[in-house]
Amino acid sequence: MGLEEISAILDSNFTNHVVELQKLVRQPSVSVEQFGTKECAELIANWMSRIHFDEVEVFPGNGNPIILGQLYGNSDSDKTLLIYGAYDSNPVETEKWSIPPFEGRIVEHPEKGRILVGRGVNNKMKIAGILNAIDAVKTAESDLPYDIIVVFDGEEEMFSPTLPQFIKAYQPVLQKADALYMPFGSQNSQGVSRVQLGYKGVLYLELTASAKNWGRGPANHEIHSMHRPAIDNPIWYLISALKSMVSEDSNTVLIEGFMDEVVEPDGDFLELVDILANDFDLVSYKKSQGAKILVGDESDPRKLLERLLFTCQINIDGIWSGYTGVGPEAVIPSEAKAKLDIRLIPDQTTDSIFMKIHNHLKEHGFEAIEIEKLASVESCRTSVKEEIAQSLIRAYDSLDKKVQVWPTSLATIPLYLFNQPPLNLPFATGCVGSGGHSHGFDEFFMIDGTDKMDGIAGYEKLIASLIWEYRKQK
Repeated sequence: MGLEEISAILDSNFTNHVVELQKLVRQPSVSVEQFGTKECAELIANWMSRIHFDEVEVFPGNGNPIILGQLYGNSDSDKTLLIYGAYDSNPVETEKWSIPPFEGRIVEHPEKGRILVGRGVNNKMKIAGILNAIDAVKTAESDLPYDIIVVFDGEEEMFSPTLPQFIKAYQPVLQKADALYMPFGSQNSQGVSRVQLGYKGVLYLELTASAKNWGRGPANHEIHSMHRPAIDNPIWYLISALKSMVSEDSNTVLIEGFMDEVVEPDGDFLELVDILANDFDLVSYKKSQGAKILVGDESDPRKLLERLLFTCQINIDGIWSGYTGVGPEAVIPSEAKAKLDIRLIPDQTTDSIFMKIHNHLKEHGFEAIEIEKLASVESCRTSVKEEIAQSLIRAYDSLDKKVQVWPTSLATIPLYLFNQPPLNLPFATGCVGSGGHSHGFDEFFMIDGTDKMDGIAGYEKLIASLIWEYRKQK
């Protein structure tokens, strides 16, 4: 038996796999609201038992369970692979969807063919893809080539606050692993997929300027704006605080020591960036983001990649206060709020950057601004020379798929919890297939694929190929 037989098994079960994915999508799992996550975890745990996982446990956490599964493979192998996925989703604004978000409807897309539309379908494709690939390998081989541990997170979309508790509770099991793999649909319109070997960290903050804490402005409630000549407005105080942290064009951080901990990338990292720059399409990048002009009006792909990968910015996710309804309403509010996220690169840490922001505000006369840390995730990276990275590259090659190796992602996923002590796992992420809108409306994943892009079956075959390739070394 081999990959051809495994692929044939996946092809023969394609229709059923689409139905199983629809079932997952129809079960809500909005982690930030704890909406349906327990039921979704139970659905997945039952699926794992049905395909004969040796051990299945559900860690309740703080309301959004984490699922742990173990499969014992060939007793002659001393390898163990940990495969990570997440089943939770972002909230929905139902009025913006053209299709009910939990219906799991299949529709025809003019460019992508059949797509499955539903909130959470991109994360749930990870779950379905992992389980179907493992089942196919087991069916074809009657035994796995080595032990596999599966972790399905119920809070990845909210930066996994329960994951540290889970790792501590199951450390003896997780320490058996030699490496971590996570699939995700990374294929672009030209059929090129990714191997990603790093993720940025994030520090997510909420800043509050309250008249009560400031000692200026209306302390107890909003008042009529006719008093503005005599009464301060907290909105201006917050805006001034935010503006003090960046340059006039907002693209350079002015906080003292903000970039001091950033380490220079090594030769392997820079070599991968050079290769990426040769094929990087600036026009497509701008079009995909809906941007006419890039920061610095960048026209050099290599310099743009340096900006994206090597720099750290302060982003304002939202700012609100006072009256925002229809028509005029003249008020001075009693407080103003802003949410910020800072995407961190090695070796910046969330604690260090938090203190630098805190000290900056204090030193510049904004000590009355309250700062609340809403989430914090550290950055992480793995060398391209690691066995898991090379196995994923070979998995793409074995299926004749085009691939780019990204030394780090622009995104944040809390893999640092597996990559740092006590587990210290090297990792690699990526897969074929394509979806979209996971943070917006009408979220989707491609079902059949196109002449250049893979659908559900291709996604599952790539995961199976990675499992197959990882057995070859040690």
